[in-house]
Amino acid sequence: MSSVSIPAAATQILRSSITFTSKLYQILAKKHGNVFFSPITLHAALAMLYLGAQEATATILEEVLQFPGKASTASGYRWILNHLRTTNETNLHIANKMYTRGKQIFLEEFSNSVQQYFNSEVENLGSRSNSEVMKQINEWDKVIDKEVLNEDTVLFLLSTFYFKAPWNHNFKEDETMLHPFYLDNDEVVKVEMMRGGKRGFYKDDDKLKCQILFIPYKERRIEMGIILPWEKNGIKDLETKLATVNFADAIVKDLTEENLDVFLPKFKFENSSDLVDSFKEMGLGILFDKKANLDGIIKTEIGVSLSVVHTYFTEVNEEGMEAEEIKARSIKKGKCRVIIPLTAFVVDHSAIFLLVEGRTENMNILYCGRLSNPSSESEKFPQ
Repeated sequence: MSSVSIPAAATQILRSSITFTSKLYQILAKKHGNVFFSPITLHAALAMLYLGAQEATATILEEVLQFPGKASTASGYRWILNHLRTTNETNLHIANKMYTRGKQIFLEEFSNSVQQYFNSEVENLGSRSNSEVMKQINEWDKVIDKEVLNEDTVLFLLSTFYFKAPWNHNFKEDETMLHPFYLDNDEVVKVEMMRGGKRGFYKDDDKLKCQILFIPYKERRIEMGIILPWEKNGIKDLETKLATVNFADAIVKDLTEENLDVFLPKFKFENSSDLVDSFKEMGLGILFDKKANLDGIIKTEIGVSLSVVHTYFTEVNEEGMEAEEIKARSIKKGKCRVIIPLTAFVVDHSAIFLLVEGRTENMNILYCGRLSNPSSESEKFPQ
């Protein structure tokens, strides 16, 4: 995205989304273990609600999420989401869908707006029971849990994210090995660790006390960013430091293109989570009580009870189109050859992962998370 001219409205939305990413990560990271979420998907879902919010509800959404007004938010998202397209090399799926039930009917203007600006849909489920509602919703997304619905739920917002793509330079399967991974509780497990020479954008950051690396996927349009603390138990200190800086500027500034010897664990996650409590902590509690004014979405006399569920799937493994392997660089000096070893980047402890489009201060963060244990089924590694 760095080589693309981004409209002003889209730039404002991307900056708002980056701030949202940092805030939500800090809330979710209070819990132990792996954390993954798709910032742009959730931010877009909240922007849809903002379009239909009225009075104090709209004001709070605008202030907390730094939306640049309804017209700019809508046009900004239309550009961003239209710019994100699945290609032959990249399978990328970002979608939000809104449901209501009972006698509540979505307003036509709102339905048309979310389709026009967010490529999203709305649906009324009538007077169906919870089990019937879940069955209908799971035809669109198959990981909804019965815990997220109750009989009072009038409005249900489903946010989903899927990504899979080959690396620009693949990891070779025969170089994957069992390798120790150090957990935050001082236990050690063995995991499948990929290894390969990679060319990416890298820095050793003295202020954050971490290594930062961006590795491209095929087409180089989307990159994985990894923020790896120097110390094996340094993730909490790193998270504390990141909370005090401009998130995007801190991680993309002063990167240089280098060849590295990368050790990266394989992992695969699929999950759904109810983010109501997290959004309340962020300052959006008004959305989840019956004082919310969402009269631009549905007309109701009983108040709106809203549920928000986020589902995601992501997988990191060796797969990718065969490409040249990057090895240690050599320089001839007269009749001698001097071998310059690659910098090692070994993800053998908790790290922060990003999936981004456009490695700039206005990057689009597709997903963000903390990898604390690559596999819940990992067995302890003998020490």
